[in-house]
Amino acid sequence: MALARVMLVVLLGLGSAFQGGALVRPTRSRARPSTRPPELPRSSLARSRRFAGARRALDAPARTPLRLAAPRGLLRLEASEGTPDGWVCDAWLGNLVSVPRSLILRRIAGHLLFNVAVAAAFVRLRAVGWAKDLPGAAHSLTGAFLGLLVTFRTNNSYGRYWEARTVWGGIMNTCRSLAIGASVWITPRKPAEARGFVEALRRYPTQVAIQCRKEPLDDGDHPADVCMSLQNWLHRAAPPSSETAAGLYELQLAAYSRHVDRLTDATGALNKIISTPLPISYSRHTSRALSIWCGTLPCAIGSSVGPTATIVVVALVSWLVLGISAVGELLEQPFSQPENVGEGFDFGLPVESLGRSVADEIERLGTREGGALAAG
Repeated sequence: MALARVMLVVLLGLGSAFQGGALVRPTRSRARPSTRPPELPRSSLARSRRFAGARRALDAPARTPLRLAAPRGLLRLEASEGTPDGWVCDAWLGNLVSVPRSLILRRIAGHLLFNVAVAAAFVRLRAVGWAKDLPGAAHSLTGAFLGLLVTFRTNNSYGRYWEARTVWGGIMNTCRSLAIGASVWITPRKPAEARGFVEALRRYPTQVAIQCRKEPLDDGDHPADVCMSLQNWLHRAAPPSSETAAGLYELQLAAYSRHVDRLTDATGALNKIISTPLPISYSRHTSRALSIWCGTLPCAIGSSVGPTATIVVVALVSWLVLGISAVGELLEQPFSQPENVGEGFDFGLPVESLGRSVADEIERLGTREGGALAAG
């Protein structure tokens, strides 16, 4: 009993020594503690002020709040600055209505009709007792592996698409930098060379667009030939070599030469995407697996669904699965979208539009006051 009392006293003492989870050491001085809060160091005070300012900024209302509007009786969520038509919440209605005009549906129409015909034939044979259902577990198991196969194919195809768009973005930025540099640095010293350089630079994006379409190019019109012409113009704009240290103008010309090297690298990166598709054996295996799986789908549905529902389910599932595979096939070659087919980035890169936009930007910068094209 005495031991229990001692343990209780010890525990109570330890509990009073802990305040907020930290152990407070007793002090020998019995002086009354000050009620004034301790002063923070200058760094801690500055951090607290920055935190308070950030807190007020978070609590403040956004400058571009979202607003709700209901045009034509449909709920639409849009930003105050405007939202692209393809990203609004009510675009599902237009997408659903345009299914009969869908390019994906036209590409898979033959395969889809074949699967519907197989489903109708199986339903008829099952009705007369000449066909039996298959176990649904086996079909579900193979469907999981097939989904991984199709997803892997689509992801790789989108990776090629995004790589091509990244290369084109680098071309835009590099051409813009070269046009500005030629107008600012080369035009005051060598106006004729600056004009020739910008004119050659304006040809580059359009020639790259032609190369992406795999159209024939004459000798001297290849993107690599244009890059060589750009280097020649930079060489002409360079001052005579001397033993003195290079000035700022010479350093700028060296930087522009490296920019032209980036254009050459971009040409090679686009050639890699154009000439190296995904392995054909992978595409064939995916196509065969999809054909077998969709063809045997009516056998796995079972007779409890009904003949009409079986055909409808086969048509919908085939449209979903084959459509995803068709999207992967289109994205595999990101430059396969014709100029007059689709809207913008429908199923590929509009390289003609991209090339013209870069060329127009170069011409706009070159024809401004003090520009390389205006000086001539």
